[in-house]
Formats: sequence, structure tokens, C-alpha cells
Amino acid sequence: MVTLTSEIKANARLISWAESLRFGCMAVWAACWTHWKTTTSSFWSLSFLIGSVPIVAVWGWIAIQTPSPSVLSYLMVGAPLMTIWHSVFFGIVGSLRGEINYRTIEFNMISKTSVLTVLFGRATAMMTFGIPAGIVAVVTMLIVTRQAPEIASYPWLFASIVFVFLGLTITGMFLAPISALTNRYHGGMFSPLIPIITVLCGFVFPVSELPAGLRVLAHFLPSTWAMQSALQAIQGPDSTWAVLSGWFICLAVGAAMLLVTIFLYKMVEKRLRLTGLVS
Repeated sequence: MVTLTSEIKANARLISWAESLRFGCMAVWAACWTHWKTTTSSFWSLSFLIGSVPIVAVWGWIAIQTPSPSVLSYLMVGAPLMTIWHSVFFGIVGSLRGEINYRTIEFNMISKTSVLTVLFGRATAMMTFGIPAGIVAVVTMLIVTRQAPEIASYPWLFASIVFVFLGLTITGMFLAPISALTNRYHGGMFSPLIPIITVLCGFVFPVSELPAGLRVLAHFLPSTWAMQSALQAIQGPDSTWAVLSGWFICLAVGAAMLLVTIFLYKMVEKRLRLTGLVS
């Protein structure tokens, strides 16, 4: 009888967990789709597509000055990722602060869906919306260099880019509550992080080329590990594990960053409930 009761309770917990997971996925999708429609409803919001074209053109010119074709191949991957990151950075980082400023945070706090879930959906929409900017960067590189990149494995490369996207989304969400807590110092404080994270993630050159101190910092970013898998895909994987290990470590570092992010979001919510202010 005791065993039967324990099994019933275990099944009930499993069903409850599955239902919570399903509800969370639906909430992420709803937030993503709503933000996507809102963003694409205005043509003006597409103006950022050409914002990074000049710097990408410079990257292309630098690539063709070097005799190694691997440099061109690497920058052909890094340039669109850099462009996407530049395009969506302030949107993701300032998302929570925007919720607070526009007084919509209260509706999320009293709903069944957590604020973090909603903002993850919006961050996913922003990253997706940045893909056209990345495509423009690739086209710019092709026009400037007039060469096709030499990629050993396109399937491994595209799969690694998905993990890079996930890592950038988590990194942006990690910075969002810090932006909310610092509030009015957001612009001046966070602008330098755009190029810093671009370099540390390995979008400009492999992380192995960084000074030792910066390499240590780079390994705390999940996208850094995914870019190492992308490098393996470009050059030709030494083994399947050489690619998969980068993905697994990316997920592990991302999970650790998410735990810290949850703590920071709780800190923001607590301060809002106690004072109604975040700074």
C-alpha cells in the first residue's frame, strides 16, 4: 500500500512537471511570436540591416590580404554572428528595464508565467530577427572578397551556430537584470561590452589566439565553446567528440549562467515588491 501510494505521488509529480514544461514552452513561443510580429510590423525596424556593412567590408578586405584561406573562412562565419550580436544587444539587455519603465512588469509578476520565461521568448525573437542582418553580412563578405569560404563540414558548422545563438541569448539575458538594477547608467556602462563580448566569443579570431588572461574570461561565455566547435567544422573535425564536446560545455556553462541569471531576476523582483523601484 505504501509502495502504491509512493508511485502515485511520483507519477503525479512527473505529470505536474511535464505540464509545467509544456506550459513554459507555450509561453516562450507566445512571447517570441508576439515580439516578432511587433518588431516586423514597422519597416523602420529593418534599418539596422545595413548598420554593420562598413565594418564587415573592412573584415572582408583584411581577409583577402592574408594568404591563408582559413582566415577568410573563419571571418565569413564570425562576421554575420558579430552583426547579429550588434543588432540585438541592446534589445535583449534592455528588455527587463523596458518592462519596468513601461509598467508592464506588474502583469508578468502576477501571471503564472515567470518574467524570465517571457523575456527568453522575446530574446529568441530578437536573435531570429537578427538573422537577415547576418545574411547581409555574408553577402557583403562575398562581394568584397569574391571568394567562397572553404568549409570542411557545413552540417557541423550550422549545428554549432545554433549553439552560438543559444549562448548569446543566455549572455544577453544574464546582462538584462544587471541593466535593470543599474537603470540610468545602462547606455554608457554596457556599450563597451558589445566589442568585448564579440572578441571573447571568438567572432574575430579563435580564442586560442587571445592573451592568457582573456582566454580565461572567454571560457566563462557559453558561445565561446560553441565557436570552438564551429572552428573544428571549418577546418575539419579531428573527431566527432571534438565538435560535440564544445556543444556540451556550451550547455553546461549556459546552465550555470542561467542559474546566476535566475538569482538576479529574483533580486529585481524582490526589490520591486519591496520598494517599487530598482535603483
